[in-house]
Amino acid sequence: MEKLKQEKILRDRQSDKIIRFLDHIGAYEYVQNTLGGNEQKPSFEDFESFLQRINGIARDIPIQKRSPDGKNVQLSGFIENALVPRHEDKANLLKYAFDNIENINEEEVKYLIPAVINAVHLFSDGNGRTSRIIYQLLEKHSSKADFEQAMNLCLGQHGRFDSPDASPSLISWEVEKIVLGKRGWKFSDNEMPVGPGSLLVGKGISAPEIRKIDKNHDSYAIVKKCLDIYRDDSLYILNAIHSVLGDEEIEKFISDKYSLCRISPLKMVDQLSSEQWQKILDSYYQLKKEHVKTIID
Repeated sequence: MEKLKQEKILRDRQSDKIIRFLDHIGAYEYVQNTLGGNEQKPSFEDFESFLQRINGIARDIPIQKRSPDGKNVQLSGFIENALVPRHEDKANLLKYAFDNIENINEEEVKYLIPAVINAVHLFSDGNGRTSRIIYQLLEKHSSKADFEQAMNLCLGQHGRFDSPDASPSLISWEVEKIVLGKRGWKFSDNEMPVGPGSLLVGKGISAPEIRKIDKNHDSYAIVKKCLDIYRDDSLYILNAIHSVLGDEEIEKFISDKYSLCRISPLKMVDQLSSEQWQKILDSYYQLKKEHVKTIID
């Protein structure tokens, strides 16, 4: 209870700081004038800097320590359970969305930009709050007072539940079907997805064998990373394995110990080089990059 109380105090304090900061720079008026065509759209660099400032204020981070610090962030929770794109791709994906604002209407913009902020997770924390601030700035409010009231609500302890929250996880499965459908996967309502060639979901990776991998193996670090991804993002990592190895090679790693003919990670570790594991990881992150671009498109 004490921890929740302290969190509420911090959220309320930072909410007040953000509202005062937005008022100081005239953010509400500027955005409304920009949407009305009376102000020039900011540069992407200015927009990125603004995100960094409001995220830093929301997290109570000193000015000199604020940065896009979401390098190793991973989502895990009731709705979200997936890795985000490679850190070096995040700014480019955000810019891709920003550059395409002119191609869609205002109603779509107020969902697109917050959704992409959530999808790329530029920061290690506070991405949801940052996205909700942007949503409220882009929303049509009857007055500045209504705007500030909505801002208080969205930045509160339960802001993600008490205010609109553009979470891309809500459409993640639909996006996966588009991305994987381009690679030969077949989806139906009543059956498990079927991958290209012989790559069936039934031929997933044997979880019990993952725990038996030798931690002293030369490739252990990258192997563990790939197999940790499998736990949270199985279809994309299976597709990455298929794209690097192909049908014939994958068949060599199928174990007959399991009724579902699972892929044996012990066989893979024994036969694959670190370079091949790296190619699998690179292929996976290409899919994650395409996933976010598909949301934008």
